[in-house]
Amino acid sequence: MLWPRRCESSAGEEAAVDGDYHAGGIARGRHAQKGDGSPASAAAQKEFDDIGAICREAGVPWVLLSGGAAPPVFERVLDYAYAAGASGFLAGRTIWLNAIRSHFPNLKAVAAALQSESVTVLKSLSALTKAKAAVWSQAYPDFAAIKAEGDFTRSYGAEGK
Repeated sequence: MLWPRRCESSAGEEAAVDGDYHAGGIARGRHAQKGDGSPASAAAQKEFDDIGAICREAGVPWVLLSGGAAPPVFERVLDYAYAAGASGFLAGRTIWLNAIRSHFPNLKAVAAALQSESVTVLKSLSALTKAKAAVWSQAYPDFAAIKAEGDFTRSYGAEGK
């Protein structure tokens, strides 16, 4: 996950989750279909709901980092993140890696795969984002209060509290 700053709840709990889908209960989301009623699906959603609650309380938006996951896996996990309030995604390898792995060193074939399959992946992720992501609106901090490194991130979203 990508955080604009460390998210800390009023209880002092800090969200320390990264893009590794094997960490903690988030790994359950890789294999469970969202909303299938399984214990794995419920546990995965709870993990994301906890992260979303911490970031909502802190007044900061968050996005899900793909970590190079295969597109179907990333879409499934992204669906959990959007249900918990994520505002978007950050993906590189999830979009282009298969085109490189499948066709390199044939650069013409790589280019063709990027223009077809990679664009298809990006369109699918974009459609999911448009349909389910939380709308983000910028919260401008008090720029007069920014005097030193770190002041911007500390003040981000503070006006909404």
